[in-house]
Amino acid sequence: MKKDFVIIGAGKLGRGYLADIFADRYHLVFLEAYEPLADALKRQGSYTLFRSKSEGGYDRRVFEDFDVYCTSTEEDRSIDVLSECSLAGIAVYKDGFAPFGKMLSKAVKKRMEKGISVPMDILILANTISPDKAIREAMDEDLSAEEKEYADRYVGLVQTLPFRGGYPPSEEMLREDPLAVSATDYPEIPVDKDAFRGKIPDDVPLLLLNKMTERLNAKIWTANIRGAILASLGKQKGYTLVEESSGDEDIMRQVNAGIDEAIFGALDHFGFTREEFERGRHKDLTGGKRNSSDVLDRQLNDLKRKLGREERFTGPAVACLKAGRIPYYITKAEALAFDYRSETDPAAQEIRDYVSANGIRNAVIHYCGLDEKDRYESQIIGLIVDQYEDNIKKVNVD
Repeated sequence: MKKDFVIIGAGKLGRGYLADIFADRYHLVFLEAYEPLADALKRQGSYTLFRSKSEGGYDRRVFEDFDVYCTSTEEDRSIDVLSECSLAGIAVYKDGFAPFGKMLSKAVKKRMEKGISVPMDILILANTISPDKAIREAMDEDLSAEEKEYADRYVGLVQTLPFRGGYPPSEEMLREDPLAVSATDYPEIPVDKDAFRGKIPDDVPLLLLNKMTERLNAKIWTANIRGAILASLGKQKGYTLVEESSGDEDIMRQVNAGIDEAIFGALDHFGFTREEFERGRHKDLTGGKRNSSDVLDRQLNDLKRKLGREERFTGPAVACLKAGRIPYYITKAEALAFDYRSETDPAAQEIRDYVSANGIRNAVIHYCGLDEKDRYESQIIGLIVDQYEDNIKKVNVD
């Protein structure tokens, strides 16, 4: 019989990345908080993954051998499942870390009560800084000193580099399967080899790496910035879909130049050689036009966070400048983000209102967390303000 692989979060990356990597060798068990989705997966008993190929087009994979439990309505059973597993993965947004940490603390208590001395390792798929710390802090709040010691010894929170993208399925896909998910076809999961408490699985495609916190930061700066620049420039031209923006040669020229600036800064800031940075990377950061149903708004949803000091715009812009190069294309895209219009993210309107009331300079300082007294950060403030004046104010006046 196959061993269980527990997946916390049955969204795009849970069903479209973790499931795809582990399903051949493991029986999948989904723990999903959203009751309608959990119920729909139970009723249908299957779902289709549409994988976007780098050379264009899609392939399909149908999943049928899985169990599903709703953590909201079947909490006790979900905790039992988690307490009995040795390998799991979590693919939820940042606001799901604390609830999972609370559930994990209950699973830890059960494991300790049962005297289980088999380690449990949890792969974390998240495009955010230090997700392992956020989960562990939430878990530790409910544990005694003895239980914390047990968790430190037997529970591995393993950071990963989630290079596979998950996208909203197209109408055509949903007509074929209302529970369809769409994702790219990245062939493996890069993982922090030093964070495992148990034996690292050798029967699934995991790429073992070190310096994972630095790598995750660098990944956000150099891979996730692609979508952010693509969205900023594409929405200015009236595009809606990623595919439309990717097909615009002028936009892609600027996207690739911005990525090059981000890589230049990241290599210097995080202390990677180009060879170390590229290890295990199959995704072409500066190319790769795919057929995709992805929308530009998804790339800049949660805009306030993505403008932050250590995030995909501001972090690499400062690092690039410190390394000796002006981040012209990054700051242009970041300036455009201050005029971004989104139907799915209320923060975009909040940011535009703040600019209207307080001016673009104050808005940049407020949302980007930049310090006017710092030599480099002050220059970045000036660059963004100048780009805004050139690309937003001037255009609106004309």
